[in-house]
Amino acid sequence: MRRESIYSTHARICVGGQLFGYNGKMPGVLEEILIAIDYNQTIYLLGDLGELSAEFAKFLMENCTLSL
Repeated sequence: MRRESIYSTHARICVGGQLFGYNGKMPGVLEEILIAIDYNQTIYLLGDLGELSAEFAKFLMENCTLSL
């Protein structure tokens, strides 16, 4: 279901997300981010401190470099 939803769009807006207490093998927001990356989609991350989207954005800023 997530793959079909992501495939039919051009970008993802990811808001919040649980870091703990989720059902399944990973948080739903993280799964959507990873699928969107597989489809080479633009991802917008919105979140407050301590939420998955914010932690993922922090991870990207600390570990990825952009060349323009």
